[in-house]
Amino acid sequence: MGKKKGPAWNFFNVKKDKSIQCKYCNTEYKHANVNKMDKHIKKCFKCPAGLKKVLNKYAKVAMQVMQFCCKEIPNMATTSNLEFEEHLRIDVDTDEPCQTSLMSSTSQNNATISVTKSSYSPSLLETVRPGTSTNFSSEMSSSSNITRLSKSRIDSSTFLTAFVDRMDETSNEVLNQHLAKAIFVSGSPFSLVEHPLWIEFFKKIRPSYCLPSRFRLASTHLDAQYSEMQCEVKRQLSESKHLHLQCDGWSNIRNESIINFVISKPEPLFVDFVMSKENRHEASYLAQQIEKVMKDHGLEKFFVIIGDNAANMRAAFRFIKEKYQSIVPLGCLSHLLHLLCNDILHCKSIQTFLSHATEIVKTIKRSHLVQAIFMRIQNQEDKKSAAISLKLPVKTRWGKLFALFPKLKS
Repeated sequence: MGKKKGPAWNFFNVKKDKSIQCKYCNTEYKHANVNKMDKHIKKCFKCPAGLKKVLNKYAKVAMQVMQFCCKEIPNMATTSNLEFEEHLRIDVDTDEPCQTSLMSSTSQNNATISVTKSSYSPSLLETVRPGTSTNFSSEMSSSSNITRLSKSRIDSSTFLTAFVDRMDETSNEVLNQHLAKAIFVSGSPFSLVEHPLWIEFFKKIRPSYCLPSRFRLASTHLDAQYSEMQCEVKRQLSESKHLHLQCDGWSNIRNESIINFVISKPEPLFVDFVMSKENRHEASYLAQQIEKVMKDHGLEKFFVIIGDNAANMRAAFRFIKEKYQSIVPLGCLSHLLHLLCNDILHCKSIQTFLSHATEIVKTIKRSHLVQAIFMRIQNQEDKKSAAISLKLPVKTRWGKLFALFPKLKS
C-alpha cells in the first residue's frame, strides 16, 4: 500500500509527465513536492482569501483545514473567492494561541472554520454532525450532536517565537501591596526588598516587576495597610451586636507606658493603644480611656469589660459599673492563675526545690564542656527524639517553670 497523499494534492492537477499544476493560478512544477505545494497554496494570489488567511496564520492546523475544506466544500479548487467566503466564515481576530473548531452543516450547505480565543486551552479539532447549527456556543458544545473526531494538542511554544514580559503600573502596584502585607504580617525586615538574592529571585519570577524600596514600604505601603486593616476591623465590629472589651497596661522595650485595648466578638481584634506618657495609671484616667474606646465602637454593644486584678484597674471598673449598670466588669482569669502559681512558688519547700533546679540549669548553660556532655548523653540514650534545651525560668511566666521540671526529670 502506497503512502497516503496529503490534502495539498487536492489543489493540483497531475500531468502525464508527472509534473503538477495549480488549479487556481495554473502555476506548474516539474516535480511534486508536498512542502512546495503547501507553501504555494498559502501564497497563491488566486487561492480563496479566507482559506489562505487561515493557512498562513495557523500553520499548525493547516493540514486539518485543507482536509476539512476538500471534504466539506464541493469543487473546492474551482470555487471563487466570493463563493468560498459564502461557504467558509472565518473569525481570526486574535493573535494569541487559539482553540480551533471545524464545523459543518448540510442544512445550509455551509462549512465554518471558527478560530476563538482561548489563552490556556490547547487546540482542539472538532466536527459537528450535519444538521446542527453553525454557531459555535456553549449550548452546541454540550449538545449530543457534537462528535469529537480528534484532539490535537499543540504546544503553546509553537505560537510563541519571542517573549517580552510587560506589566503596567497598576498591576505592579497590586503586587507591591501583596508583598508589603506579607512582610508586615510575617515580621520580615524591610531590607529584604534590597537584598540582591531576593531581587534576583523576583526577577526570575517576573522580570518586569519592580520591587518597592525600603522607604516606600515603611511609609506609603505601611500607611495603606494600616488604613485598610483599620477599616476592616471597624466593619467587623459594626456588624457585631455584642462585644466585650479587654485592656491591659505594660511597658515596651523603651520603657514607655502603654495601655492596649482588644475587643472580642468573640474573636479578638486589636483596636487601639494609648501611650499614657506623663499620666499616671490612676482609676479615673483608666476609666476615661475605657469609656472612650467603648463610645468609639458603640457603647450599647458592650456588656463585659475585662482587666487584670490590680487595685487601680478594679477601681476603674467600679467607676464604669456605676455609670453603666448593664456592663459587667470581670477580672482576668489568666492573671489570677498566674498570681495563684506565684503564691504556691513562694512556699518554703517549693522555693528550695526551685533554687536547686535553677542552679542545675545555670551550671549546664554556663559551661560549654558540661553542655556538650549533656547533649551527648541525650543522643546516646534516645537517638530518635530531639535533644532537650534547658531554659531558665522568668518571674512573669509561671509556665516556664512548668516546662522546666519535666525536662530536668527526663
